[in-house]
Amino acid sequence: MSLKSVLAKVQKAGAQFYLKLAEAFVENQLIRDAWVAMSQDMELQAASLEALPTRFWVAFKKDEESLVTAVRNCIALEAIDKKDDRSLHACFVRTLNLEEPLILNAYVPLIRLLRTEWSDHALDFYVMVKSHVTRTSRIIQPFSVDPVLLQRVQSLQQGFEFEVQAPAIPVVLPARKKARKKKAPVARHAAAQRPRKAITATRSLSLRKRVQGLAKRSKPIVRELEIARRRARR
Repeated sequence: MSLKSVLAKVQKAGAQFYLKLAEAFVENQLIRDAWVAMSQDMELQAASLEALPTRFWVAFKKDEESLVTAVRNCIALEAIDKKDDRSLHACFVRTLNLEEPLILNAYVPLIRLLRTEWSDHALDFYVMVKSHVTRTSRIIQPFSVDPVLLQRVQSLQQGFEFEVQAPAIPVVLPARKKARKKKAPVARHAAAQRPRKAITATRSLSLRKRVQGLAKRSKPIVRELEIARRRARR
């Protein structure tokens, strides 16, 4: 399965996961709305990646296997059974188990590569993910007293900001073929005729001079013949 397909599957599962959490906290409007917003975030992220051109995903072919393995760790969290622990603390733990590998192992490399040629997409997706990370922090920090969870949330925020600013992954993208420009046959024909015309003009000019020279020389010969005839008559 390709990286794009695995990401789409995880994002869809994540959106359903947060909707299930929202159903579990119907009585607490604040928590419920927060889970619904998290679900909507996942849907927006999926739509944003779906809009990327195929040429972008080709760049990940070399490291695709390792990225797919990292992202697949999130898929096990897609379903919530009624038997599962639905305490707020347990939901926070499951949330971080989903978000940490997805954001740090998948989204960060995506954003870093987007910065190379697709800067507009990079900015949009970066803002989208940053908003989602902030929302995750705002859900967990006010309602949790577990120092481990608080440390994980803080590490997620700092790790995302630090890693996303690192140099982009060096990849070689397939070059687009450029059509060669062909010279118009008319221009080529005209260029071939130019030196020929110049030669013809030069030849005609030299021929004219020779004819004029011969014409000047012929006058004294005629006069000499006339004088000779007159002497013979006498």
